[in-house]
Amino acid sequence: MSSFIQLTHSPSDRAFHKKAVTMALRPRTPAQLVALTALLGAVVGVTAWMLMTHTATKEITVSAEYPSYASLADAQEASDAIVVARVLDSRVELLEPRQVKSSRGGVRGVATSIDSGARIVATMYTVEVSTVINGDTVRGGDTMTVSQIGGTYKGVTYIDPQGVALSELGESLVLLLEDTGEGMYTPIHPDIGVFEQRAGLLIPVTDRVAPEFRGLTVDYLSWAATE
Repeated sequence: MSSFIQLTHSPSDRAFHKKAVTMALRPRTPAQLVALTALLGAVVGVTAWMLMTHTATKEITVSAEYPSYASLADAQEASDAIVVARVLDSRVELLEPRQVKSSRGGVRGVATSIDSGARIVATMYTVEVSTVINGDTVRGGDTMTVSQIGGTYKGVTYIDPQGVALSELGESLVLLLEDTGEGMYTPIHPDIGVFEQRAGLLIPVTDRVAPEFRGLTVDYLSWAATE
């Protein structure tokens, strides 16, 4: 037998309508009551799971100590490779501090508000090189692994406020890179180690770039690398 009541009264009788709908939604047997309770429990459970899923992602700021460069010549001297490249794909890994160390021997200090077991969350980018401006460790057409501190790992997003993720930038990038000695490279600095390239012009990705690093071109970098 159906558990719904057929409404045969006058449509104008709103009070009767309300009472009939209430009766239609009310179980008539203990078994129906149990079934309804189970259904409501499932709805509540799914709702709680959805709320937990949407609120589980946290953001943690990570800080790093980067060297400063007073001139373009200093930045070029600190770079093991200067390339024009594009991002192919990326992945997030936990790295040992030695894997993100400067090629000059110093380990960059990274601090977070949680215990990461002395490991650093980093995004590893596979980039394809189109032009080598400086450096003899890579050639045009090669792929390189470039690491940046930060990324989303196990529901937690680690953000380095000093930098901009390569994946958020344009198609063509100019990268001033250090060789970490671990089969990967890293920008020498978030401000002057990463530029967008548009029609040969280097576009800074942050507003903190000093005047001497503005208005640069790929041709000028190539010329300066030979001086």
